[in-house]
Amino acid sequence: MSTALNSLPSSKSGAGTCLEYQNKQSVVVPRGAERYHVRWKIALIFDQHDQRPPLQGRTLDLSLTGTAMHTNADIFTTSPVILLLAPPPLLYGHRQQIIEINARQVYSVYSGASSCFRLGFQFTHYKDDGLQVLQEMLRFSLPARHHVTRFSGEVGK
Repeated sequence: MSTALNSLPSSKSGAGTCLEYQNKQSVVVPRGAERYHVRWKIALIFDQHDQRPPLQGRTLDLSLTGTAMHTNADIFTTSPVILLLAPPPLLYGHRQQIIEINARQVYSVYSGASSCFRLGFQFTHYKDDGLQVLQEMLRFSLPARHHVTRFSGEVGK
């Protein structure tokens, strides 16, 4: 059974982030979903009309409502896409599960720090039990708010 993202909660304040598309349409995207800094394999499958080969990369920032991925190609499409997310198995020897998610691209920017492109996607629809599988996998990941950063102060003062 498929699960649509319309049932996911929006941010507590009701506010969202306004994203500007390449075609200059503005939309409000809820940012209430918890983010995770996981580096999972991801494949981008384009619509038949785009006639592009699949693109592979790694996730950078992942939530239940969207993701950012790093890749070597600067790609932007207004057509719907399919993302194949491949989280690592939770236990050694277990089969890796592939989560299929329909999405739309919201941005493409060059990331100088990573020397690659960062593509952003908003999830629109999970195939089968993809939402439940992703929720289970993220239970074992540390949310981004707990992400450890480098200490920039002086030690011993």
